[in-house]
Amino acid sequence: MKSPGVILLGTHYDTLLMDNFVGADDAGSSTALMLELARLLCPQKGKYAVWIAFFDGEEAMKHWSDTDSRYGSRQMAASFSSSGDIKKIKAFLLADIVGGREAQFLARIQFHSALIDLVWNTASQAGLLWPLFE
Repeated sequence: MKSPGVILLGTHYDTLLMDNFVGADDAGSSTALMLELARLLCPQKGKYAVWIAFFDGEEAMKHWSDTDSRYGSRQMAASFSSSGDIKKIKAFLLADIVGGREAQFLARIQFHSALIDLVWNTASQAGLLWPLFE
């Protein structure tokens, strides 16, 4: 039986070309997170398929703008749109800069509340929330 939809998880593996920029905090940490999620999710059988996208070309080459940034994700979105796969996407979670020394992750109100509850409840049950966030 075919899955009725897809949960898309995304990250980028490129990094800024700047002096003294620590790429491990930016692209390295979120790429490691997605690799670990892939390891954990591959054996699972859920209601939705889970796709993990690793984007390249997300940083600006010269100056951040709508046309000089997000090259890989814009290409993927265009491909999903032309193939019809975009209609399968039920939720999208983007991980970026998850490894900073003092990283804080706040729930944003524009997200679907059921998805927020799922993410925070799962993190809490796994013991991954600091007391500040519980």
